[in-house]
Amino acid sequence: MLTLPTALTKIDVAALQKADDICVHLRPDCPEGIVRAIKRRRVTPKDPYAQDVDLRVTAAVVLEGYRAREAFERGTVRCFTSFTNYGAVTSPVNSILRTLRAGDQLVFRFYADAEGNGYSAAAHLHADALYLDVYRKGHRHATWLLDVSICAENSTRMCQGVDYSEYLQKCADARSTDAA
Repeated sequence: MLTLPTALTKIDVAALQKADDICVHLRPDCPEGIVRAIKRRRVTPKDPYAQDVDLRVTAAVVLEGYRAREAFERGTVRCFTSFTNYGAVTSPVNSILRTLRAGDQLVFRFYADAEGNGYSAAAHLHADALYLDVYRKGHRHATWLLDVSICAENSTRMCQGVDYSEYLQKCADARSTDAA
């Protein structure tokens, strides 16, 4: 059973809504996960000492998917994604972040091969996703699909080290047999 994280503060909400980039990590050396909100500051002649500001936001980060938890416990899984919040420009991420309130509880869910199918598996591609569950007053208020990554098992994969499910592997094998 998932233990909900500490509620967001007004500072957390402002940091997420004003951040230029948001990074979500889950690694064996940090099993509780990390959510970072980064505000970029460009060095200019007027501000030669400008530095990026990186705030850690209170949120849970978990991993789902076929045998994902077992792979995580073996220490073979590393999950990472980042996305840009375009601030003043209306974007899907910006629209989602504007719904957050102080007191909400966030759960970022990496889901290995959530968007995969037989075609992607036959092409040796993984289709990982990152979902955001927003809990308000202890009940799930909303679930958002924040990011999808489709790529091979390599250093750019969102959920590295998680194998295909048996179902996807069977679909891939069937497609390979049909093609031969």
